[in-house]
Formats: sequence, structure tokens, C-alpha cells
Amino acid sequence: MKRNIILIIGLIIFVMMTGCGGNKSGADPAGVSENAGDIGHTEDTENDEDTENADDTGDTENADDTGDTENAGDTGDTENAGGSVEPESDSFEMFGENTDLREFTAQDYYGVFVSSSKDPDKLESCKERLEEAGFIGSFAVYTPDFDKLNPEPYYAATTGLYTSEIDANDALSDVKDGGFTDAYVKHAGSYIGDKYWYTMHGDESIELLKDGAMLRGVSVSIPYPTDNEAVISDLIVPKDAIFDKSANMSSFGNYEQGDTPYEWIVRNHDLMNEDIDQYLKNGPALSGVFEIGLDNNRITTYYGSYWWD
Repeated sequence: MKRNIILIIGLIIFVMMTGCGGNKSGADPAGVSENAGDIGHTEDTENDEDTENADDTGDTENADDTGDTENAGDTGDTENAGGSVEPESDSFEMFGENTDLREFTAQDYYGVFVSSSKDPDKLESCKERLEEAGFIGSFAVYTPDFDKLNPEPYYAATTGLYTSEIDANDALSDVKDGGFTDAYVKHAGSYIGDKYWYTMHGDESIELLKDGAMLRGVSVSIPYPTDNEAVISDLIVPKDAIFDKSANMSSFGNYEQGDTPYEWIVRNHDLMNEDIDQYLKNGPALSGVFEIGLDNNRITTYYGSYWWD
């Protein structure tokens, strides 16, 4: 009898140590688990059930798949998706050629100067005499625009700005031989003004965006004739760009009262495709030399529109 009782007690102890309720080995069995790498309903798993941050099908967040997703790179109702969405100018750097304005401010210039005055009108007769002597294209420099010239506002008549002092002195010899014996070469320094020129020859470089217009491959330079090469760049005309109050609006073809530069560009862009005769009525409005203010690649202000010779 005692022997049977001892056997029964031993059997019970054996079952308790090895039965289905325990897992002393530390293995993760099938079923509901946390941080498991196996099948079943899990959290942070790589399976095919309802998951968070998954790379699979189903209702997911931050997924690269179909369905209603956020920040997705696929089809469906998406936000910030890479589908056929008209680009905004905020993402301009992704597809535009950036203008580094330091390319302009790093360049030194030397001018051949003939006369100066605080009143630019008083230089008109000097420029006319230079033109008559064969120095076509003579112009006036606003001295605060250059860091080595007088910071006090003066206008100085010149036959040209040169990137080489040797070239400037060669030009000076011709100017003196032309009768302007008081002419001299002066180191003008770097351009520090706030206006620039861009040049366009046609509409083929314009793309309309959701919040602006892109001018592709235009020539950008300081607003003075020089022997320096222009920088080829892409510029953005945002919807909030303005025409300066000093701008002669009659030089902007097909301009209508109250237009912003963006609206003016869109109108002419449409006319080129729909009514070319109207577009060309006063000359190709989108072609020419335009004086602008820049904030990096964004045009902030239009000051003028000019034709090149």
C-alpha cells in the first residue's frame, strides 16, 4: 500500500514539472506574443497579420504599398506623394539649377572712368560725347554698388568695366587717344548692389508651377555691361513677386493694370500658344533683359524690361 502511494506521489510531481503549463526553456511558442519573430497576432513583427510599421499589405502607416497611406511612394490617396503632382517652388532645389550669388560678389572689376556727378542727368552730355567718339554703350555706375568706390551716392561715367586691370589700361589708352585726357582707371572692387539682370530669348525656358513660374537656363549677371561671363541659372517667379513702383510698365508687353509678375508671365505664356499675333503686338514680351531683385533663386521684384542691341 505504501509503495503504491509513493509511486502515485512521484507520478504527480513528474507531471507538474514537465506538463503543458510550463516553458522553462525560454522558447517563444506559437500564439500571442510580444516582440516575437513568429506567426500569430504580434506587435512589431514581420508577419502577414494586422501590423504597425509593416512592409506588407493591409491598412498600414508609413508603408510603401497600396491603400490609404501617409508619406507613401505609391498609388492611392496620399499626402506628399511622388505621383503626378504639379511641383511647388518650395521643392525648387530638387529640380532647379541654383544661383550662387557669391559668384558675382567674388569678382573684382576695374573701370575706365571719365566723369562723375551726384546728379545722373549731368552725365548725359558726357555719355553723348563718348558715343560720338566711338565708345558705344558708355554708361554710368552708381558708386555704392561696388565696395571699392565711393559709398556716398555718386554716378560715374565709364566706357566699361573689366575683370582685368591690364584690359582696363588697354581700354584707357584708346579713351585718352579719343580726346578724354582726364580719364583714369580705378579699382571698383566687387559688386555689392541688390539688383541683377536676367536675359531671355524666348518662352521655351518657362515652366508654370502651382505657386509660381520657373525660368530655366536664363543668363544672370550684375546690372552693368562687363567682360565677365553671365551665370546660367534657373530662377523662380513666386506668386508674391512684385513690380517696383519705379518700373516703366509700358515696357512689359501685354501688361494689365494690377498684374503681378506671375500673372503677367502666365498671360503671355498663354498668348504665345493661343494668339501669337497679340503676343507679338509690341514685341515678344517675355524676351529681353529684365532688371530684378533676387533672394537666392527667387525673384522678389521687377524693376525694368529692356531690349538688347
